[in-house]
Amino acid sequence: MTNRRVYRQPLSPKQAIDELWKHRNKQFDPRIVEQFINLLSDLSFSI
Repeated sequence: MTNRRVYRQPLSPKQAIDELWKHRNKQFDPRIVEQFINLLSDLSFSI
């Protein structure tokens, strides 16, 4: 999501997190999304 592709521009880290959260019950396992976001927070990543 945050890498450039030939068919789209990259998302910012904040946009990628928002996209994961938005689709957490449809495309992504909500438990995994929640743990991933918690991990980013624990590692002090700025999102």
